[in-house]
Order: sequence, then C-alpha cells, then structure tokens
Amino acid sequence: PQNLLLDKKGTLKIADFGLARDETILKRAYSKDIVTLWYRPPEVLLGIDIYSSSVDIWSAGCIFAEMLRRAPLFKGDCEISQLFCIFQVLGTPTEKLWPGVSSLSNYNCDFPQWPATSSLSKYVHLTNDKAEDILTRCLSYPPEQRLTAKQALQHPYFSQEEEPISL
Repeated sequence: PQNLLLDKKGTLKIADFGLARDETILKRAYSKDIVTLWYRPPEVLLGIDIYSSSVDIWSAGCIFAEMLRRAPLFKGDCEISQLFCIFQVLGTPTEKLWPGVSSLSNYNCDFPQWPATSSLSKYVHLTNDKAEDILTRCLSYPPEQRLTAKQALQHPYFSQEEEPISL
C-alpha cells in the first residue's frame, strides 16, 4: 500500500495519519469512508459506525498476507465485491461465527454462502504455524477477538529469527 514506506535497509515507516483517533476520548460515530478498500475490515463494509483500533489490526493482517503472497489477499473493486472477496476466503459470517453481524446495517441474509475456511494456507504461503496464528488472529471477524497491537508485537512470530524475505 502507498502508506507504507520501505527503505533499502528494510526499515518500514507508516505514513498518513489523517484519520488517527485518540482512544482515550469517548467512542462516537465516525466516518464510514475509511481505509483503502482492499484493507477495509468487514465491520466497516457492513456499516458499523463506531469502531476501534481493531480496524487497524485487520488492515495490518491484510498487509501481512500481501507481503507473504506478494499480492493483495482481498482485491475487490467496490464495497460489495470487497465483502465477497473476504467471504470467499474466510466464509460468509454467521451469527455463530460473529455474534451481532446480522444487525449491521449493510448485512443481507441473502448474501452468497461461502463455507468457513479451516486454514488460510490455501490462500497465503505461510512460513510456519506462528505465521498462520498471527494472521488468523488479525483477520478474525469479530473485531473484539482480534489481537491488540501490543499482543501482536508480543506474538511468538516476532520472537523467531528468520532470514528476511527478499522483495
């Protein structure tokens, strides 16, 4: 994505904090037109208007998957197409999988029904179980079940020594 800047030494810098929010401020309704489409989380696509930093964790998961597969994981060309790209990989969300999903304003009980996937390895070249775990936990449907930024940084995936992937 255009907001990630990588130099020749592999130093990553994040740019464009135009929609940054202070989490200590009382939650209120925000704009629904956030996040570049391919990295936009399903709850925003489905119409939620109060969201948290979990939207950024979803985006980070999408970027991580893109780095591993060298192509975007969810490449929709409009909001409904983006939702269907997500559903095709993760399965169409149900109340059992994501309690409250059917009450979101853009949810439609007539959405095509794709089965839930047992492993993201069908779509992403995962280098090990730790990579699969962190990706799965970043791309969890219920936002409250996603890793926090602190949990992600403390994840065992980041404690292992591996050779960098050449770009």
